[in-house]
Amino acid sequence: GSTSRGGLAMLREHVQGGLADPDRLFGEKTVEVLTCDHPDLRPVRMSDLETLDFDFCRGFFNACFSDPSEFTFIFVGNVDPGAFVPLLNKYIASLPTVAAPGSAELPPGPIFRDTVIEFPRARQRGEA
Repeated sequence: GSTSRGGLAMLREHVQGGLADPDRLFGEKTVEVLTCDHPDLRPVRMSDLETLDFDFCRGFFNACFSDPSEFTFIFVGNVDPGAFVPLLNKYIASLPTVAAPGSAELPPGPIFRDTVIEFPRARQRGEA
């Protein structure tokens, strides 16, 4: 729809703008070298936008975030339960949930995979 086209236009503008930013290009090259160009850590490129399926993305987002009753929240730090529990009740316990737990289903296809990122074994040189 029009929202998808607007989102795609914003992404194109963001990617195109980065091509003229030397700091961003240097950062992307640094990540490429340090992660051995791991596909999960590559920056978005113009060619990636041509294959982007907004309907799949929307379905994935809705399936993952439609029922917060299935979320696991982890809080770390020096927390005062007397002050913290009312905040949990206000902001987390009040989130709307779907009627039946587990009713949100992920779209078909390989979505999650283990990621192994290795540091380069030898010195690398490149231009950014």
